[in-house]
Amino acid sequence: MTPAACPHCGCNAGAGAPAHALLALLAMDAVDAALDAGLLEVAGCDACPPACNARLHAAAQARRSALAARERHRARTLRLARRKAACTYTLVCESSVLPDPSTVDLVVVLGGPMSVNDEQEIPWLVA
Repeated sequence: MTPAACPHCGCNAGAGAPAHALLALLAMDAVDAALDAGLLEVAGCDACPPACNARLHAAAQARRSALAARERHRARTLRLARRKAACTYTLVCESSVLPDPSTVDLVVVLGGPMSVNDEQEIPWLVA
């Protein structure tokens, strides 16, 4: 049986068959199949030019980054669930009743009577 050729350079070195198969899957945008076939573990093909291996390694790195981002999102979601964090807001312009300070962890204040054109009257705006 002839090893699969690299879809980019045509290399058909037997030792590079796993890398060639992964590059073919990626060329078809079959990322899940490439992951199942070992995208995150493959070393590349020594017989292919550097550009082919760079494509393979870039795809693997992109998947690692995406998986890491997904894991960070899951961890954050779990942390927030453990804290039972709630996000509330108070429109001071509509209510004079503010929340009890002992129940507040973070305050973000937006707005005010000034604008970017008030630098003469409010000098600290020029920061």
